[in-house]
Amino acid sequence: VMRGESTLGVGTRMAVLLPAVAPASPVATHVVTHKPIAANGPVQHILVVDDEPAVLHATSRLIERLGYQVTRFTAPEDLLQALDTLTPAPAMVVTDLSMPVLSGWELAAQVHARRPALPVVVMTGNLDPGETSPDGHPGVCGILSKPFTTPELRAMLQQCLEN
Repeated sequence: VMRGESTLGVGTRMAVLLPAVAPASPVATHVVTHKPIAANGPVQHILVVDDEPAVLHATSRLIERLGYQVTRFTAPEDLLQALDTLTPAPAMVVTDLSMPVLSGWELAAQVHARRPALPVVVMTGNLDPGETSPDGHPGVCGILSKPFTTPELRAMLQQCLEN
């Protein structure tokens, strides 16, 4: 409902009244989304972690549209807990850099310590000028600056999966 009052020489006052909405239910810790098996072989499984649910959803959907199977996590510690039990075995981890509890760098180091061959891509919108290379960060195969395009994401995933 919109209401308006206007007084000549004084001004106009508008009120917009919106219905109250119950708060949204908490976001699940992780959601598994399955993609059908591709005609040319099994779909590669990518783990995506971001503490921002909207970014997690958008990034996961982009990766799924590129033909990958995605398992989503809102917390890096949940990814670490599930890492050895996921099927099919993950081919890559894509993580946000700035998260509570563990940063993307710390998550990559822990993933690398447990699964040295599992590549990690770090996404960030807050990259320090000296942090443009994954060098010096164990397990990190690439850094993806936000916002990124679908072709940039595709190229990064292909590059890291081929190495």
